[in-house]
Amino acid sequence: GALLEGNLDFAFARIPANRDPRLFETRMIGQEPMSLVVRSDHPLLRNPPDDVAAMMEYDWVLPGEGTLLRTTLEAELVARNLPLPRKVLNTTSFLLTLVTVRQTNAIAPVATSVAQFFASQTGMGGAIAELPLPFPFAVEPYALTTVRGRQQSPAVREMLNILAVGVDARAGQELRRGQAALAFGEDAQDD
Repeated sequence: GALLEGNLDFAFARIPANRDPRLFETRMIGQEPMSLVVRSDHPLLRNPPDDVAAMMEYDWVLPGEGTLLRTTLEAELVARNLPLPRKVLNTTSFLLTLVTVRQTNAIAPVATSVAQFFASQTGMGGAIAELPLPFPFAVEPYALTTVRGRQQSPAVREMLNILAVGVDARAGQELRRGQAALAFGEDAQDD
């Protein structure tokens, strides 16, 4: 879209499945972990169900069918032999999602960073909370993306260099976390 047409110099994006990935240069940032959010006095927070399937009896606020977030959530549920939500409000509006979650017993998936912000006092004053899930789920990785071979202005090159430092630092942190987890696992096996 806009990146290939030259309307954007770069994007934090995923390469669409219908595009040739060789058209792009990417600097991987990572997966985007997801969480479920509910209102802070939701019944599932007071009495967590023993079975995740019980959550499917509540209303859910989801983006439209075929969207990355929805297909990822549905694939995670199906992989665990869980039913899909039965009552769904389809919307692309994040504001409608927040209002619905805040004023009803609905459940909505959002990026974990977004869930944590809106669950904080800074976000919505604690009116929304993360609903614990017994399994993690994340949408596919995203990257700092440019069009391969496109000439960039000096200002864009400088901005890309600044962003690359942050992306590389984040990748280094992820690598160190992974190495620490592997080392911890090896130590545990040695005992």
